[in-house]
Amino acid sequence: MATYATHGIIIGRHNFGEADRIIVLLTPEHGVIRGVAKGVRKIKSRLAGHLELFSESELMLAEGRNLDVVTSARLIHHLDIGDDYDRMRLAYLCAEMINRLGTDSGHHDGLYALLHQTYAGLASGPPDATLELWFKLRLLDCLGYRPELGRCMICGASGEDRDYLFNVELGGIVDLGCSTPGNHSLTHDQIKLWRLMLTQSLATVRGVTGADELAAATLPVCNDFYDYTFGKRFRSSEVLT
Repeated sequence: MATYATHGIIIGRHNFGEADRIIVLLTPEHGVIRGVAKGVRKIKSRLAGHLELFSESELMLAEGRNLDVVTSARLIHHLDIGDDYDRMRLAYLCAEMINRLGTDSGHHDGLYALLHQTYAGLASGPPDATLELWFKLRLLDCLGYRPELGRCMICGASGEDRDYLFNVELGGIVDLGCSTPGNHSLTHDQIKLWRLMLTQSLATVRGVTGADELAAATLPVCNDFYDYTFGKRFRSSEVLT
């Protein structure tokens, strides 16, 4: 069997057979891949400690008929989230969203860098609304659903002399004159924060005064956009699985 080397972040795993485990790995060059780690659930397995959830590891895999086989692994870094429920919930949520959305259309550029930066932000700062919204908006961008925040998507109007709402069906802002029932109100400060999140680093966004309050207020709008666009609910957004 042909073998290949890769590295990535473990974003999912589940038991398979009596002692094996299916590993879901997000890689820079192959996107999301799945492989089986044979015997990893045995007490004496040498692979187990290198394939923990949220770990970044180097792997060798052998190409298989249905699933590739993990032949070796070396731990690079493990995200230490301790017993913090909110930190754990967000780590699971990010992994679940990429696992379920990142494979719909094959490999998407930027997914690995996004998750790597998000987990670094989770390790160095609070698991707050700023981090969650930053991740979700950047994920939309990676998947090709970047929200239009520069002008009304119907009439093309722009400028701070107008009030805007977010239309989940169109995927962007509309002004009051073009609004329809069910649109979500967004203030100018909230729109500015979304624009900043789509273009600037997490560290820069976290330095904005009042960012977390603005993010918390608009997370439901972003979540509704996900619900409409993908028609999927993410269990980790509410409870751990």
